[in-house]
Amino acid sequence: MKKTIHLIAAVITYSLTTWAQQPQMEHWYVAPQDVLIPSPGGNPISAGSLYSPALQPTPVTTSGVANGVYDNQGKVIFYIADAGVYDYNHQLIGMITPTGPCPEIAIVPIGNNDISTTHHCQNKYNVFTTAGGLIPGTATTVVQLVRSVVDMTSYSVTSSVIDATPSQQEYGALAAGTMQTNGDRYLYFMAATGNNDNGGQLHKLVIYNDGSVSTPSVQIAPYSNQGLNLYAGIDLLARELDLSPDGKWLAWGSYANHYPRNHFIELNASGDNISTYPYPSFDIPATILPGGGNTVTGFRGVEFRQAGSGAGQVTQLFMGAGWDGVWVTDIPQLSYFNQVTGSYPDFGFSQIEYAHDGNMYVSSALTANNVGGFNPAASFPLSITPAIMLATTPNSNYTHPPGYNGFYTLPDQIDGEDYSVILPTNTPTTVTVSSYNCSTGTAITWNNSTSPWNPASTVQVMHELRISANTTTGAPTHLTIDAMIFKFSPTARVIIEPGSSLTLNNNASLTSDYDPDNCPNHPYIWQGVEVWGDRNASQFNPFSPNAQGKLTLINNSRIEFAEWGARNWNSVTNTSTGGIINVNGGTFLNCRVDVEFN
Repeated sequence: MKKTIHLIAAVITYSLTTWAQQPQMEHWYVAPQDVLIPSPGGNPISAGSLYSPALQPTPVTTSGVANGVYDNQGKVIFYIADAGVYDYNHQLIGMITPTGPCPEIAIVPIGNNDISTTHHCQNKYNVFTTAGGLIPGTATTVVQLVRSVVDMTSYSVTSSVIDATPSQQEYGALAAGTMQTNGDRYLYFMAATGNNDNGGQLHKLVIYNDGSVSTPSVQIAPYSNQGLNLYAGIDLLARELDLSPDGKWLAWGSYANHYPRNHFIELNASGDNISTYPYPSFDIPATILPGGGNTVTGFRGVEFRQAGSGAGQVTQLFMGAGWDGVWVTDIPQLSYFNQVTGSYPDFGFSQIEYAHDGNMYVSSALTANNVGGFNPAASFPLSITPAIMLATTPNSNYTHPPGYNGFYTLPDQIDGEDYSVILPTNTPTTVTVSSYNCSTGTAITWNNSTSPWNPASTVQVMHELRISANTTTGAPTHLTIDAMIFKFSPTARVIIEPGSSLTLNNNASLTSDYDPDNCPNHPYIWQGVEVWGDRNASQFNPFSPNAQGKLTLINNSRIEFAEWGARNWNSVTNTSTGGIINVNGGTFLNCRVDVEFN
């Protein structure tokens, strides 16, 4: 009989070179908090509020799963809560397309972002997750691999299905690896029926350095020339995959109560399976709690670690064993099995994540300090100690075993990856805002110390900056932007409503991210400034001061790389003509149309 089992995806890591602990991201996003993982030897793991300007201090919570990516100064670039992608102002950028409550999220930077000759101008990421659904017009359920591209330069999210398996299960497992010498990465996708049948497959794809993904995928387990795996429907039913840091071993633990429960295969330098069927499998030879633990259907976390060096190097596999907690053995010898002890054995149902500080972390919903940590390099016996208390668990829809609700899905890092290389260096004083309406009804000046984004001198506007009358008093707003830079996305614009005004002063700039010298591969322009007015009203009559909007450029201020630098009408309704544009010592630079009067 088929078991109803909800799965989330998982990330593995891949490296073809001799591995040493590389700098991981020091911050994790575990909704609704930012979790700091300090450098080795630093303070213990700690949680705090997610970085955000004071305008919107509350991050988005989630009922399923969360992940995020940070710049190399520890500020979040974007984060994902369930299927929504949010910037660090907590503004929704767009949606990825998983279905169901529990797909995990793999975030893979495209290219090197900072360093790659071809892609150094971008801030773009692949986001991989899984989805389940019916094939239209049939009663067959497939498991899909979904690729979403999050482009923080154009502030957009696009999604597409890039692979699928004919397995009749809601979710699958996915895996992304570190960058190879040619800039490519390996991507793995596994799904199974959950039945005692041969319905399980493991696929390999290639993520190229430009972010594209090879299709169709290649099935690497079970091999067709090795005959059918009669138990693939449960052998390949897993929630977490992991790859040894040297790229040689891929391991997972079966979700189903079927023996042997733990599996691993050997990979060659091309990331292909070279283990013969049946591939190596084993069980943890102990059940600490009678009638539970290792014999209970449920999540099984896995995480590799390589210890020692040279001829003395060994590969350790840490794995969850349900109520029996977390265990460790060596691969492929299986010469010992040791338990990682702790006060809460349900840590054995958790993901296991190797962190920036060299510790491994697990999670639980039964503890006051619901994330525990341990030092995998310590001498046996290893021991999990409470590390941190987080807010309400984000994964309330996941149950293990039946009747047990909620645990944390820890954000997977790409083990062995040097995040200091692939994460961008954001300007510390640059903030991003979706839209902003300045409607004070007074004369106001924005500069580096008085703007709403103090102390930012550069503000990225994704949709709209509007200067309008106060909604209560009806008084117009007169805004001066002094010595600040505002960058606009391709669809963004500035609107000056009738009666209000905008003055650019002292080298103030309205521009885009287009850099013709340094970023020739990613040019774009923005929409420009619209100055609304009333063509039937006087531009000079002091008794009708609220009729016309006004734009003024003085003292070397400029408007750059716009579709229209400035126009005196509403481009959407083709109305509101009559606005005033006054330039005295300012510049329109590289706009398709500098100034348009209608």
